[in-house]
Amino acid sequence: MKKYVVIIAALALLGTLSAFAQPVSDSITVTATNSGIFTFDIAAASYAFGTVDSNGTANVGGDDPLTGVRGATASVYTASNASAWTAASAPVRTVRIFNASTTSVGVLPANRLAMQIPAAGGGTSCLYKTFGTTGDGAACAAGVLVHTMAVGNGGNDVDGQLDLALTVDDADPTGATTWTVILTATGA
Repeated sequence: MKKYVVIIAALALLGTLSAFAQPVSDSITVTATNSGIFTFDIAAASYAFGTVDSNGTANVGGDDPLTGVRGATASVYTASNASAWTAASAPVRTVRIFNASTTSVGVLPANRLAMQIPAAGGGTSCLYKTFGTTGDGAACAAGVLVHTMAVGNGGNDVDGQLDLALTVDDADPTGATTWTVILTATGA
């Protein structure tokens, strides 16, 4: 009989221990908001054409040595790659860059300065647009300089260049002019 009592007691103890070993669940709610990445950086803070004239004489004191191309009444000084730029986006976006400039101070008419962004990131260049041609628009409308670029992040960001062209006319007054070029990148 003693044997049965010990076995029953042992079984009762195992039954009690197994009640403590039952799994118990709980939960936690986790949230996050991905803000994404969208950046546009122009490498150079300024660009100087230096001293130029309507004959197209080699510039003096500019950031790059330039000689103007003489036309009937003016010369055009072209600064290819006056500055580099980088656009990055996560998630990938279709991006366009447009001219949002409004300020020029000095003796030359504002539209003596023109700018272009050559095709980059699989996009389409809108060629040269004058300083006063501003605003966003579809394709090459308004001041859009390049459109339909596929812009990603990291190894898929897009690097490009800004080209500037300055026209100096025979009738222009002498003196300095400063343009503040503002470019805006936007995308969907």
